Amino acid sequence: MKNIYQLLQEVEVNDMEIEEIEREIETTELEKASVKKRLKQSIKSDKGWNSKRIIAAALISLAIGGTGYIGITNPSYASEIPIIGDIFRFLDNGRTGVYDLYKENSNEINITKESNGIKMTIKDAIFDGKTITYTYEINTDKDLGSHPMVGLGPSFDIINYRGGLTGGEQVEKVAEGTYIGQATYSISGELEQVKCKLEIEDILVFNGDNEEKIKGEWDFTFQLQAAERSNKVINQTTEKDDFTVTIDNIITTPMSFIIEYTQKVPEEYRNDWDSVTTELIVKDDLGNVYEGQGNGGQGNIHTGIMNWSMTFGKLDKKATKLIITPEIYCSTQKGGVSFDENGNETELKPIKTKEDREFLMDNIIIDLK
Repeated sequence: MKNIYQLLQEVEVNDMEIEEIEREIETTELEKASVKKRLKQSIKSDKGWNSKRIIAAALISLAIGGTGYIGITNPSYASEIPIIGDIFRFLDNGRTGVYDLYKENSNEINITKESNGIKMTIKDAIFDGKTITYTYEINTDKDLGSHPMVGLGPSFDIINYRGGLTGGEQVEKVAEGTYIGQATYSISGELEQVKCKLEIEDILVFNGDNEEKIKGEWDFTFQLQAAERSNKVINQTTEKDDFTVTIDNIITTPMSFIIEYTQKVPEEYRNDWDSVTTELIVKDDLGNVYEGQGNGGQGNIHTGIMNWSMTFGKLDKKATKLIITPEIYCSTQKGGVSFDENGNETELKPIKTKEDREFLMDNIIIDLK
């Protein structure tokens, strides 16, 4: 097992001091990696602090309680260090704030399956009525690289659900033999509960230009009840250059708020650009800026109408208005692969036929009261 000095790499601390701390405190590899990740960022941001004291304070806090904030007296460090064991915030790097309250509102799953020398555990999961988010941990003696791909093809399903499903996931190595991941899937419409089925048969390992596929069977089933939420119908529109963006609904939960919106693209853009998407810039009348996580969308490319949604962090209770600015992205990059009648694959190199374009629409102001 790596000692703390090795994990922190760039922090100059005496090996003997760190080894003494390690002997006194028992921590998991995930906890150590979480501390390391945030401490390295914090220490670099303020060279006036003594790095030894910061590390010691962090490690001592692990022994006191594994789910609290790390006890550092400098407020700037305290605000930067995530909750220990909170994979939601660890993978988010504390950047967006979307996942700040997910851990405390999530359901503890803790189901473990082992196959082909790889142990996988579904840790926590949460469902806000539209989006399912779950975290997992992988433990193995095999080298899976820095960012393996867990599950190839449609490995996630919702039992008895027949609508659209968009999603994605990220996996990160946090220590030797330990990986953590998070997956997010969004449905069309809303449900009060979902029964999730996860059937993973492959793990793809990237090592330079080489790829290795590890076969196995990691099957999970878990049921989630939707979080308490309120839905406010908005139906407000902004238009510019024949583009139309309509804010349809705002769904508020204990840990987040979700904005559902519709994008209508004019015909000339449907013909000349390969991809036209809309993201939302959101702030309130108190000066808070809410960065969000896109949930994907669905629609008809021939009519130019797409339905999207984005999830943001917890809405400030004192806010009375939301100022929403749609941002349009137009791209002409082409690429991918094609297959001939014999199944032979040919890579299609991206060809740029037009300059990309992005622009802001006029604001939509939502009265929250």
